[in-house]
Amino acid sequence: MANEESDKKELGKGTKSVHSGTSPSENSLNTPVYQTSTFYLDDNGYKMWMAGEPRAPVYSGRYYNPTNRAVERKIADLEGAEDALVFSSGMAAICTTLLNFLGQGDRIVTTRNLYGGTVGVLDQDFVRFGIDVHYIDVKDLDAVENALKEKETKVLYCETITNPLLKLQIYQP
Repeated sequence: MANEESDKKELGKGTKSVHSGTSPSENSLNTPVYQTSTFYLDDNGYKMWMAGEPRAPVYSGRYYNPTNRAVERKIADLEGAEDALVFSSGMAAICTTLLNFLGQGDRIVTTRNLYGGTVGVLDQDFVRFGIDVHYIDVKDLDAVENALKEKETKVLYCETITNPLLKLQIYQP
């Protein structure tokens, strides 16, 4: 029987990094790598999927993979967060995050000191979606303040260390 005192102790980062994210129902000590693109979906799982439940059972690797879910749970546990998401690329993460906050008619204030793919998406796709993309020098705090006051802004976006030029976006008087 476990000691009640040790049950109350917060697990350390090392323990969490090894043991978080595993699913005890699968009886595996380590998370397996699921190398499949399709999964069996029973009647109950199909009903959950049709009802739009956010964590319906797995049926296609295009939408979900148990290995990815284990990584998400591990990251969330290590960060003390409710949940986490992993993406196949940085651009997928950036686009998903920005489009979660922005829609037609909304405004983003940003800098051109970004990864080229991000600038491309902002200049081509976001503008096409009716999103107002406004560029400033984010190191100039007056420019930031003026841009935010000038028009309602949903997102202020910059990379703290730019990719690939490694420029710092930190204001230094």
